[in-house]
Amino acid sequence: MRNVIEGDEDAWEEFVKKYSNIIYSLCVKYAQDYDERMDMFLYIFKKIREKGFKRLREFKEKAKFTTYLYKISLNLCIDFLRSKKRKTLEYEFIDNKRNPDEGYRFDIARIKIKEFIEGYIESLKGKEKNFLELFYKGEKIKDAAHKAGIENGYYVLKRILKDMREKMEKEFSKDEIMEVLYGTYSV
Repeated sequence: MRNVIEGDEDAWEEFVKKYSNIIYSLCVKYAQDYDERMDMFLYIFKKIREKGFKRLREFKEKAKFTTYLYKISLNLCIDFLRSKKRKTLEYEFIDNKRNPDEGYRFDIARIKIKEFIEGYIESLKGKEKNFLELFYKGEKIKDAAHKAGIENGYYVLKRILKDMREKMEKEFSKDEIMEVLYGTYSV
């Protein structure tokens, strides 16, 4: 383990070979298809290697190493899925499986709501703006709040999102919001 942390490439290669089955088995449980599993698998190893193997250096020998590795890999799977969900909501514009008229209405609504959210974030001031930008870029609530200098990030996020939702409901029809958020028009 020490050689891996010190940056020995041969030791890293052995580490990957030795523990890839544990990590891949988690990816199989949480990813929907082969491509997503491979993306998740690579994401986990990238994050383990990040910041000079910070996660490996944090290991305290209170439990077996494989238990520790499983736990951090599970957390990274969840982070990966959260990040993917945010990106999907923000950037997926066209669904070719819809009928053309429905797809067009959906795309227009999605673009308008995306612009509304960006405008809302721009209208915020100081710490709250920084906090929300960090959160939407994929930071965990706790980390984004800490970086932005905000105490009780969950409360602040809840308040901001409630205010944004109330303003959005005045600006858009319920059908537009439902389509963008859940992919279905309520008829």
